Amino acid sequence: MNIWQPKTLTCLYHSIRPPQLKIQARNKIKIIRDQRYSSLDNRLLADVFLPLNGKTSNPAILMVHGGGWSSGSKEDMNWSAEYYSKRGYVVININYRLAPQYLYPAPVQDLKAAFEWMLGNKENFRIDDEKIIMMGYSAGGHLTSLLSGMVTTGMDGYTHLKHRAVVAGGAPIDLMVYPESPYINRFTSYYRDQNPELYKEASPLYYISEKSVPHFLYHAKKDSLVEVDQMQRFKEAFIEKKIPVETFTVERFDHVTTFLFATAPIVNSLRFIEDQVF
Repeated sequence: MNIWQPKTLTCLYHSIRPPQLKIQARNKIKIIRDQRYSSLDNRLLADVFLPLNGKTSNPAILMVHGGGWSSGSKEDMNWSAEYYSKRGYVVININYRLAPQYLYPAPVQDLKAAFEWMLGNKENFRIDDEKIIMMGYSAGGHLTSLLSGMVTTGMDGYTHLKHRAVVAGGAPIDLMVYPESPYINRFTSYYRDQNPELYKEASPLYYISEKSVPHFLYHAKKDSLVEVDQMQRFKEAFIEKKIPVETFTVERFDHVTTFLFATAPIVNSLRFIEDQVF
């Protein structure tokens, strides 16, 4: 079993810009950089990608970067944010507080604050609050799925964060299978057997209910950092609850190169949203 060792994660997120998706854009966009969505920390900034399509209301995406909860930034998601915005979505692309300085649940609380800030600015950004998606890759996919589960299971203080779907790529959804992960140790300050209750609490798999929202999941078949079995188990749990779910397996790439170069999941996630969610 892969125990999620740090040597398998590279710094490619920051050194290579992914290729632009070769899909004709429908809109020009405006980008508003470094908007503070919370006063808790100087890092809590959002870039807002606005489609210039003349509409008074647009669907929106809360977008969350990866990096093992301890690295990465919103800039890593720029190419994805630009693509969705050019297709008519307002994208709120955020930073969050990083481990080990800030432990779980700090990043989840940051996503909650960003969501609330987005709702508070829905008129300024021309957002249709009935059409909100959450989206992330790797740790970002974990955090968006976890926040979604907290909302749909009725956790106090979260139920007002209404959203229609989640798109999660390369996401660890059951932390319980990683007994000695240094990443999760930095995220929680524990190894699994030191605090199994916390590991379960921080695992999106255990928040699935009949009220869960549709999920589009994608994962690399050759992912040695987060096994593709994590996606498959998530899918099976949604099917058991009769929640719409679609998966996309990237055949040629691993965890990092899927994020950098696999454009098919992005295109298919948009089709899923437009055909099955909206």
